[in-house]
Amino acid sequence: GAFEGEWIAGFGSGRAASAINLENRPWARALALRNDDVTVVFVSMDCVGLFVDEMDLIRERVAVLAPTVDYVFVSSTHSHEARDTVGIWGASVSDSGYTPAYMTFFREQAAQAVAEAVASLEFADFEIANFLLRDVDTSSDPGVQTDVLRYVGDNRDPFIFDDQVRVLRFVAADGVGGTT
Repeated sequence: GAFEGEWIAGFGSGRAASAINLENRPWARALALRNDDVTVVFVSMDCVGLFVDEMDLIRERVAVLAPTVDYVFVSSTHSHEARDTVGIWGASVSDSGYTPAYMTFFREQAAQAVAEAVASLEFADFEIANFLLRDVDTSSDPGVQTDVLRYVGDNRDPFIFDDQVRVLRFVAADGVGGTT
């Protein structure tokens, strides 16, 4: 007689999941980089966000599954169409939407993604490019959007805005050696 659904994060309380989209399930993706004997991994999960204690639990599990990892950076996509991973979007303002069993599974998936990325390391070269958003020449294409500040807001002092876009591309290494 009690509702036992899962709660969706964001846009207010009481947003229960109505279905499972099997074509677009939440995911964890990881990128592992190694230079000499230092391994750094970036892992991102498809969720609204995580508190630092959850990130620490992921790192603890990574230490078991991939003990050669020196640093783990954890991030999220900030999806408002995924389960409540924070605990503030339950049935009502006073009810948590956090599900401990799901979060255990979720952390394990993140740690597995890290372990798979480390196991898949191979030699590579990388290319880097960057450009300034405010220096876009619109004379050749007047349809280019240059008013980026309307998409990025910060109403706190000091106002900080990084208008540089940086892009890395990894390519197969031409020979032995280099960065993995």
